[in-house]
Amino acid sequence: MSRFKIHRPSPALMVALVALFIALGGSAVAASRLLVHTKNIANGAVTNRKLRNGAVGLTKLNKQVRAALTSAGKGRGIVTGPAGATGAAGATGATGATGATGATGAKGNDGAAGATGATGATGAKGNDGAAGATGATGAKGNDGATGAQGPAASLPVAITTLGATYGPNTFQAAPYGDNSLTPEACAPNGRGSDPANQDNGTVGFATPASAPPLGSKALEMTDATGKSVVTYLPQDGCNSNELLSQLTDVAYSSLVTARDPSDTAGDTDVNFQVEMTGASTGTSSGYTTMVYEPYLNGQADATTWTMHNVAAGKVWSTHALTNGDCTPGAPCSYATFLADNPNAQISDMKFRIGQNSGAGWSGFDGYVNNVWLNFARYDLGE
Repeated sequence: MSRFKIHRPSPALMVALVALFIALGGSAVAASRLLVHTKNIANGAVTNRKLRNGAVGLTKLNKQVRAALTSAGKGRGIVTGPAGATGAAGATGATGATGATGATGAKGNDGAAGATGATGATGAKGNDGAAGATGATGAKGNDGATGAQGPAASLPVAITTLGATYGPNTFQAAPYGDNSLTPEACAPNGRGSDPANQDNGTVGFATPASAPPLGSKALEMTDATGKSVVTYLPQDGCNSNELLSQLTDVAYSSLVTARDPSDTAGDTDVNFQVEMTGASTGTSSGYTTMVYEPYLNGQADATTWTMHNVAAGKVWSTHALTNGDCTPGAPCSYATFLADNPNAQISDMKFRIGQNSGAGWSGFDGYVNNVWLNFARYDLGE
């Protein structure tokens, strides 16, 4: 039996040949029959007989090997077999370096509103806005205080002194008041029930501590008993039948120098009163007295000369009017009183201090001057 000697292949070549044999396992030669064991290799040679047992001739094998070998290397071809099966996954490698930042994604939906932040500092004042619409007219305010009397040059002036009877320019002193049995020219039987010829105070001209609006003296009225003390104003006769509505301009100035200590509010002053008939009282005579009090007109505590404008002030009636106007608790304007009593006729006009009851007037000292009656102005001084 002839022998063929082949050179012992290098380990690398052996690996390549084995891989080739395995790859050719799909041919007619079974993989198990192609195995060449070490024990069958003697002195680096394989016998032809033993190769035949593998059902492959050497010549055929040699051709297959030559066809598979390449001409690379120095006479020793390297066989590149078909790709082997994928090996098991290797261990996970170390984490690579962070990649570059990707492009910005699309805007997400708005999140829920956060809590209200603290109030910021006040900003600079903005420009004024456009003027708003005119508001509704407000309610009528209270009447203001009486203004000072205007100059006398526009009105005639009549100077008078106290007299015993009424007359156009006569002021009649009645220190016994208006509730006395003392006879008078226009009241022969007196005007009340107090004892006759009993004076309750004094009426006369005097120089006040503060200079009066006119002249150097004024009409002083004092009261030491609390009973009334009166000075009647000029009028044309005892029953002139002059309508109250004709008395359109009435004013006077007063100064109080002493009051009862209990009068801490300074309410007592020289009042102006008009007795009348024909007023709307619901009685046959229509008798009542209209009363003007300075303190009800915002002029209490007149310790300096104060002007009282009756025609622009508030008054009240001693007898109730049929329509309920002009009560002591709710005085009405002089204009309202005239409108409520269009047929009222003047019986007398007077300055009065004290009360018929005598209550609350243990001592009073006051002055009157600068009296206005329609178009006459009177300086009550000698």
